[in-house]
Amino acid sequence: MPRVKNRLLRTKREMDVMSTLRNNKNTLAASQIAKKDESLGNNKVQSVLRKLMDKEYINPFQKSGDGIPIPSLVGTLLKHEKKDKEKIEKLEKILKERKKKLSQKDN
Repeated sequence: MPRVKNRLLRTKREMDVMSTLRNNKNTLAASQIAKKDESLGNNKVQSVLRKLMDKEYINPFQKSGDGIPIPSLVGTLLKHEKKDKEKIEKLEKILKERKKKLSQKDN
């Protein structure tokens, strides 16, 4: 599978671990990730997982299958944006439109 450079994940190893996590429905231990990707050793996986937790890309306490909470995702993405005010205004517009649709459904 070709690798896409993601500016939020800086290293190839982080991308490899995130890809393995994303492609599995169940929660994986570091040793299971290492077994699925033979280019990664168990110690390296543990190191990368700690870095991903520090960057708040993963949460080991999140229940499996819940997905990424949208407010956390948006907050993390905004940390890496250069034009925050512009992005926030667009998000506010999207949220306003969504609230309007939801209130119409309730009526």
